Amino acid sequence: MFKQPGSIVAILLFMATAPVFAQPISFNGSLQDGDETLENGEYVDEYEIEVRQGELVELKMLSDSIDTYLVVILPDGEQVENDDADEDLNAGLYFIAAQTGTYRILATSAMEEETGRYTLTGSRRAVRPHEKTKGELNAQDTRNWKTGEYCDLYEIELAPNETRAIELSSDAFDTYLVAHGADGQMLSNDDSTDTSKSMLVLEGGPRGMTFTLVVTTFSTDETGPYRMTSWQVAE
Repeated sequence: MFKQPGSIVAILLFMATAPVFAQPISFNGSLQDGDETLENGEYVDEYEIEVRQGELVELKMLSDSIDTYLVVILPDGEQVENDDADEDLNAGLYFIAAQTGTYRILATSAMEEETGRYTLTGSRRAVRPHEKTKGELNAQDTRNWKTGEYCDLYEIELAPNETRAIELSSDAFDTYLVAHGADGQMLSNDDSTDTSKSMLVLEGGPRGMTFTLVVTTFSTDETGPYRMTSWQVAE
């Protein structure tokens, strides 16, 4: 349950659906001279995966020699993309599939003519809606002490080996979602599928875990209503 210290939060619970086992995604490749290129000259390899509506898709592109960049083209032609998902310049994406169909993955680089080997890993996992809450960032909220953005804080407790996907969305501001684990780990996400959505996948581990979620904005002084939804993720 989302628990916001010092306030009452309205929560809507959903009926659970039967989970299925995770479907792994794994490709090994190399960006090199002779590959197809994007408009700005970046080499690119293309892969296809079949995805069902409502699945959680997780992708990560790892390399020791290139600054990786991921693009996913959805069945309707829209695309999502990510440059840096962590401090090591590796690209990664999380999203809940809105459509069933063929998803095209473009494995490329942040700069033109970068070459080198990479690993593209991930999974498709069934999720079941767990809970939803609504909130609002306003001028009375706490500000980030370093950078000044307004923020709301929530606590989420995960049972042992539980995995939860958390999505923050807003029509009023560019969302930013941060999670601080009780073990000291920190996860953050600016854009999931677009600037109005951010997503994190939290792992409870063998002993469970308590996370503090920070709902905030990409730029200072942004305010407005938001929605936060969580899903329980199948093993």
